[in-house]
Amino acid sequence: MEPIQPAAHDADPCAPQPVSPEDLERLRGMSFGSLPADMMQMSAALGAVAPAATIFGKAFLEALAKRSAEGVAALPGKLRQRWFRQGHDGSDGGLAAVLDIENVGAAAILVTADLPDEARVALIDLDPTEPGLLGKVLGWDVERRQWVAVEPPTTQVDRPTR
Repeated sequence: MEPIQPAAHDADPCAPQPVSPEDLERLRGMSFGSLPADMMQMSAALGAVAPAATIFGKAFLEALAKRSAEGVAALPGKLRQRWFRQGHDGSDGGLAAVLDIENVGAAAILVTADLPDEARVALIDLDPTEPGLLGKVLGWDVERRQWVAVEPPTTQVDRPTR
């Protein structure tokens, strides 16, 4: 089932708009007054990833709460978002968030701007506390249509601000 999209006239003009890889590439090397191109690039990437991180963070908490008799209130830590540049060397400039719960033995999830709604639904049914997943970072495999262990990104960046 496809998610219901708001009509064009209902769209929030202040909501972040997706940025294509081509647009990000055009930003490289450009100057915007006193703001370096990298800062503009990170801001554009954040606009695409931050909403997804919020949505998937909620689904991640729901998945963990289902495994706890007391629910989310019983979790011994808080949701943590760590920000990374995508790619092993961090060269492509895209941002990703790794979500996990502090002090909880559970897998973390990798959130990118292009995650489909199907991934969020599958996350709700995932058991991130399963012993075989402990300490792993899970990313969405589009072909297999499931969460799988992935190599975590390595280039951590400061939490982006808008």
